[in-house]
Amino acid sequence: MSGPVRATIVAMLRRTRILAATTAAAAMLAACGPGSRDVEQAIRDYCAAVQDQDLERLTCLSTGAAATDQDRFHAWVASQYAGYFDGRDQGAVDLESGGIAMVKAFSIGRGTYYTVEHVRPLGDESVEAILNLTFGYGSIDLSGLLPGTTFYVAGTPPGRIHGIEVPRGSDQVEREVLASIRLVWTLVHQPEVGSCGSAWTVHTVEVAEGSARTTRLEWLF
Repeated sequence: MSGPVRATIVAMLRRTRILAATTAAAAMLAACGPGSRDVEQAIRDYCAAVQDQDLERLTCLSTGAAATDQDRFHAWVASQYAGYFDGRDQGAVDLESGGIAMVKAFSIGRGTYYTVEHVRPLGDESVEAILNLTFGYGSIDLSGLLPGTTFYVAGTPPGRIHGIEVPRGSDQVEREVLASIRLVWTLVHQPEVGSCGSAWTVHTVEVAEGSARTTRLEWLF
């Protein structure tokens, strides 16, 4: 075989391998993409269900809930909301109690901006999603708040909640508040159970250790 012919064959084989690798990579991305979108949608739906106190959706979006006694699950959910509101009014929410407290304390789905940094598999039926939350407490429009109204902002350490009451006269309030924080979500894919279709469900939500960033804000009334 002559030198030029051999060089041509080698070049063709090289191009074939590159094309095959590119095609395989594209197939992998296509396969991973919809899964990531499904997980992100499940997180959005869960946050909306928590904020709306939608028991039916929470049942379908909480790991294992659809297969448990519904009265017991609903009682547990009610205790989570009660624990959050009691903690908020006292200035400290137990974030280890579950996703409901976390979503409520950080106003996820009700004004707090977040992005999904990545979604990675933990096994055949579970994934980990990292959310980066950014708080916009400095842009709260005070003009629409009546005197005596209380609004809440997340402070530090995570779980600290500041209740700020709008004064009846001129005043100045300063607080150290969260600027950003990262949350680690673990989700499990569950088969259809009863009225709940096959879906990603929220198993745990935790604060990423050392991820809280704070800033000191001043509100002028």
